Amino acid sequence: MALAGCGAENQGGKNDGAASGNAPNGSSTTASKDEKVTLTFWDDKAVPNRTPFYQEMFKKCEEKNPNIHVEYVGVPQQSFKQKFDVAIASNDTPDIGAVANNYVSDFTAKGALLALDPYFDKWADKTR
Repeated sequence: MALAGCGAENQGGKNDGAASGNAPNGSSTTASKDEKVTLTFWDDKAVPNRTPFYQEMFKKCEEKNPNIHVEYVGVPQQSFKQKFDVAIASNDTPDIGAVANNYVSDFTAKGALLALDPYFDKWADKTR
């Protein structure tokens, strides 16, 4: 399993070896624990039985991390690829996105994904 995120050019901060020199939009890799952060999440298959799952998951995340807010954006599956391609071309991608496997190689070739492996490797709770 690979971990990846998407975002615009890093606007400062250290990359920590992540691919493409990207950091999530509006963020840097050096945010303080008290800093309010909003992350935008695009769901590639916004359907009635999936959307509530993500909303509940983000609610629990926000309860544990009051300085983090996740903005959920449900995108219909039939228009997701086009929406993401436009976002990549305009350098206005979401911070996080659920992406179908068949798009990963295309988005990687376009330099739109950020490898999260270096961050995962440093995560103290990765063995839980």
